Amino acid sequence: MNKLSLDEKDNSDDDVKTIDLEVQEQHKAEITYDYSVMDELIEFFEEEELQPILCGYFNKVMQSLLTKSKTKVLTYLLLHKKGELFNKLLKNLEHHSLAQLMIELMQIKITG
Repeated sequence: MNKLSLDEKDNSDDDVKTIDLEVQEQHKAEITYDYSVMDELIEFFEEEELQPILCGYFNKVMQSLLTKSKTKVLTYLLLHKKGELFNKLLKNLEHHSLAQLMIELMQIKITG
């Protein structure tokens, strides 16, 4: 669907604005995000034994990502990874920073 040009005589300005909004909404729906960096970040849990210092860095990075773009991060964690991170955090709750991250994630309110 293309935008109607302003030089068409049978359309009023209101019609053009309405169609422009429809095109913008359709464009937003078509946007897909590349989560390859997030995939590599989650690979942190593939290590046999997690080091406490690295867990702290992981927590800080995740906190920063949640602060900057909460919706995208939650979409990735809940929809694309189907909550897999929560299982990994549960298995590693002996690390304080990962326990803190789990608490932060559980406190986020998701509205419909």
